[in-house]
Amino acid sequence: MTRRIPRRVLGAATSVLLGSALIGMPVPASAAGPCGILTYNPAQQPTYDHVIVIMDENFSYSAFQKPGVAPFLHSLAAACGSETLMHAVTHPSQPNYMAATSGMATGVGAQTANQNVFNQLVLNGKSWRTYEESMPAPCSATQYTVAPAYKSGHNPAFWYNDLRTPTNTCALYDLAMSPALDNDLAADNLPALAWVSPNLCHDMAWDASCGYAQSSKVAAGDTWLSTFIPRLTALPSFQSGHTLVIVTVDEGGGSNAKGVDCTAPSYYSTHPDCQIPTIVLSAYIQPGTVDSADHNLYTLLGTAQDILGVARLGKAQGAGSLRPGLGF
Repeated sequence: MTRRIPRRVLGAATSVLLGSALIGMPVPASAAGPCGILTYNPAQQPTYDHVIVIMDENFSYSAFQKPGVAPFLHSLAAACGSETLMHAVTHPSQPNYMAATSGMATGVGAQTANQNVFNQLVLNGKSWRTYEESMPAPCSATQYTVAPAYKSGHNPAFWYNDLRTPTNTCALYDLAMSPALDNDLAADNLPALAWVSPNLCHDMAWDASCGYAQSSKVAAGDTWLSTFIPRLTALPSFQSGHTLVIVTVDEGGGSNAKGVDCTAPSYYSTHPDCQIPTIVLSAYIQPGTVDSADHNLYTLLGTAQDILGVARLGKAQGAGSLRPGLGF
């Protein structure tokens, strides 16, 4: 089911993240009216050259709904489109990253032979990059113990065996966010699939080294998005309808039962830690569009694979699509 709500004004006075400190000043508004500038025709769906997925951490939809929480994300939902019944796949974090890129919720801290969307793109002559904030070297297992904190468990490309052989495409395309993403944005030269993982101080997960109280983790993540998203929506490729942006979360809570099935209504109906906020940005989405259909991270993968022209993998094969409900 899809309904429309009025557009709200983007940009609220809050804090801008500078390094690991929060400094009070107005947040720059995202590009005014980034969505709805083109007309969507369901009989002739748009084609996209670039799909960008940004994944945050451990933020439930119920927490998102609380007054005053994540004001930038709320303004973004009003300016673009949002999913109101989106679910993680399971707990803890890493299996959700794997599910969203391979259709299989593989284990924690383990390499896997599962086929994945990154290798699919290589085999089909298409490009991908993962941009990992604060990663010390390409395709790195090394995790910082001081801020800014990179975590390999939030880097899905690192865990796939077929990205190491016969060519180490992981080392070529799994990159530290800076300067790789800065350069690609400056040239408006993003790959077909761009996966973005903020560091622990910016993804709502938090680490003791971040330099701010744990109670501010959502505000810090929301502020980071408020400085990053406008860079995407300002791209000519976005404004011309060729770039799609999806902002989502790996799971609704980080300390819940491991291995549960968060996609099953019989489970998630009594476990709000499964439900996650998801905002979708496209020049074709009418501002304030809300999709209340039942979706999950397998749906996200399947939708991306459809757009990228590769076969659906694993449990994405039985999932729906985000496109009809949001109109992109």
